[in-house]
Amino acid sequence: MKRLSVLMVFTCIMFGHAALADNAVISWDAPTTREDGSALDPDTELSHYGVIVDGRDEYIVPASEQTLTIQAILPGQHSAIVYAVDTDGRDGLFSDTIPFGVKGRAGVPTNITITIVPGGSK
Repeated sequence: MKRLSVLMVFTCIMFGHAALADNAVISWDAPTTREDGSALDPDTELSHYGVIVDGRDEYIVPASEQTLTIQAILPGQHSAIVYAVDTDGRDGLFSDTIPFGVKGRAGVPTNITITIVPGGSK
């Protein structure tokens, strides 16, 4: 595979000033050869793609698409692997494991003070 990229997309669902979640958009280029080097037409010879996230969550993506969006992914370190499945049901080789990270929300403010000003004077 020529390209496998992970793009973090900030979801703009806002309540007050706090954003709720990030999405991970995983994209790749379709293979044009088979493991043995022979030609492969991705438009007619691929059934679908498999995307494995964190070694346990598997997603199926139609062959006509080369993008998967994982919504509301939790903060922390993650990884993704992509593979193609041909129309005969044969799994292709797995891509390299691609690591990516999602930042957590901002921490809690500390050392908060409140000063009472009598009579409204400054």
